Amino acid sequence: MTKSKPDPTKEHVWIFTFGTQHGYSNCYVKISGTIESTRDRMNVLFGDRWEFQHYSEREAGVKKHFMKELDLNDLPHLRKGVKE
Repeated sequence: MTKSKPDPTKEHVWIFTFGTQHGYSNCYVKISGTIESTRDRMNVLFGDRWEFQHYSEREAGVKKHFMKELDLNDLPHLRKGVKE
């Protein structure tokens, strides 16, 4: 059974992947929001250093390619300038 694509204007957990030149090869992150709000969030967090936005782990090929999920809380460059 194929999962239908979500409404891009509704809240959804989106999967973002990275290219080999982005420093997080074979990794992905999950971000909740609309298609646009999550792209905006990725651009704040990673600039142009991400590759694709996917609507599901399956569509992203997470299991097929043995991809690793990145925990946004564990990435040091994301904590710079953040007040605890």
